[in-house]
Parts: sequence; C-alpha cells; structure tokens
Amino acid sequence: MLERDAIVAAMAQRGVVRLRADWTNRDPAITEELARYGRNGVPLYLLFTPGQAAPRILPELLTTGIVMDALASVAPSSAVARSADR
Repeated sequence: MLERDAIVAAMAQRGVVRLRADWTNRDPAITEELARYGRNGVPLYLLFTPGQAAPRILPELLTTGIVMDALASVAPSSAVARSADR
C-alpha cells in the first residue's frame, strides 16, 4: 500500500520519511511504543507532522484515499520546494 507511486510521490513532495519497525522478535522498545499508542500488536501507522504534539494515528487497514487524505494535511516541505526551484 505505502509503496504505490502516488503515495511515494506525495510523501516525497512533503518531505515525509517512512520508518518501519520489525517486531518479529518482540523487541521491548517496539512493544513500549505500541502500548504508548494503545495498541498491543501491529500494524500501527502514525503520521507525525511539524507543530503537532501528538501523531495522527491511521487505521490498521489503509486505502490509498486514507493515506492521501492524511498526507494532504502535511504542507509541502520548504526544503523540498527549495531544491525543486534550483
């Protein structure tokens, strides 16, 4: 889902960096983060945006529309805009 061209392009335009945690071996640090957001399993999708204290928690089942709507709330990155102007 997150590898679809439209989503990858929207993330790049906004300077969004994708991080993935592997919970295969039940890493305690990942378990703690899941608990922090009220989850006891994966997947957990979080969108951190500048100026917001807490991330937006996305549904466990994603669609292109859900992800694109969430990304629409993130302003294009000024760093990305500057590099595109060159």
